[in-house]
Amino acid sequence: MIQIVSLTPKEYGEASIFLESQNKKRDAPFWQQRFKFWWDQNPALDGHNNTRGWIIKEENNVVGFIGNIPTQFQLFNKEVLAFNGTNLVIAPEYRKYSIKLFLNQVNYSPIVFMTTPSDHTIPIFSTFKIPLLPRGTNTKYYNKSIIILNFGNLLKKKSSNSFKSTGINKYSLKILEKLMILPVLGNGLIFGLNSFFNIYQSIKAYKLKCTDNWEIKQITHADSSFDELWERTKQLYPNTNIRTSDVINWYLSQTNRKIILFGGYLNNKLMGYILCKVYDSKMECIDLWIDPVQIGILDAFIQKVKEYSKKEGISLLIFPHFNRQLGEEYIRRGLITIAFDERKDYFKLNCSNNEEINENNSYFVGLQGDHDLW
Repeated sequence: MIQIVSLTPKEYGEASIFLESQNKKRDAPFWQQRFKFWWDQNPALDGHNNTRGWIIKEENNVVGFIGNIPTQFQLFNKEVLAFNGTNLVIAPEYRKYSIKLFLNQVNYSPIVFMTTPSDHTIPIFSTFKIPLLPRGTNTKYYNKSIIILNFGNLLKKKSSNSFKSTGINKYSLKILEKLMILPVLGNGLIFGLNSFFNIYQSIKAYKLKCTDNWEIKQITHADSSFDELWERTKQLYPNTNIRTSDVINWYLSQTNRKIILFGGYLNNKLMGYILCKVYDSKMECIDLWIDPVQIGILDAFIQKVKEYSKKEGISLLIFPHFNRQLGEEYIRRGLITIAFDERKDYFKLNCSNNEEINENNSYFVGLQGDHDLW
């Protein structure tokens, strides 16, 4: 008999064994660690024991899985529990239950984010007319601004297939691959390109309006000043992630990924923060929250991230355009902008009122869906 049941802690063991059976690259202990982070340590799950996801069972065997990572979200200025979909995995002979499992997820919460769909999931989104997040930027590709610190290292990383993970479009990638074909000329070109990027970015950097008034500090634990910042600024966008200290500390608690947090202080008062992930010699912003009336704080953050990355041997800085306004600010400061991989950041709104989410009343970052919660 086939049953679709809510996932509870007592099914962690069999669910992790099933997921390992479908992908040998990630063993059961890996999934147990993810379950602990997604659910057991998650401040949003407190008191909500039926929101982890669902499993398909035949008799006593797990044959399908879909996960929900709950997060605290401000929806039309009210706090709700958002779902962030993860890992729709079904044994081949049970794929006919895919849509039923999928609909369980997308209709359960006031708002659901799905940002890492597989190729066989995307057609389901099209069938149900599920839209992309309204970022107000490129509707097809992710727009991101970059600062290149060591172009040679990026090319060397390409030889081990890690450069491709930057998402730079196929045309740029082909040019870089050709450089690797000619090692003698390549070394000279690498030196020349490093010099070019250093000079180009130095010339552009004059547009960064850093002042001595800002104190940018690396933070390993968010304190009550983050709660105060959120209370002062949450009215900026009716629709956005809730950013209290317990939420920030949950992000920082990830064990399989390096997460770096910087806070911006003016006269000892927190005015904003930038949260970044470090991977494959790259550092990428996954959340930026600032008080927009504070002149120079964005410039100070960019400068601090750049200084930190140079000390740590990081080769590339990536600043996604979370919305049109932020993208324009990066471009105004002279950062190189690239259209990265095709967008797959979908969402579904399940509200009874007639309000809509658009680029003017929302702010979505890298922490939508499960993309940066691994």
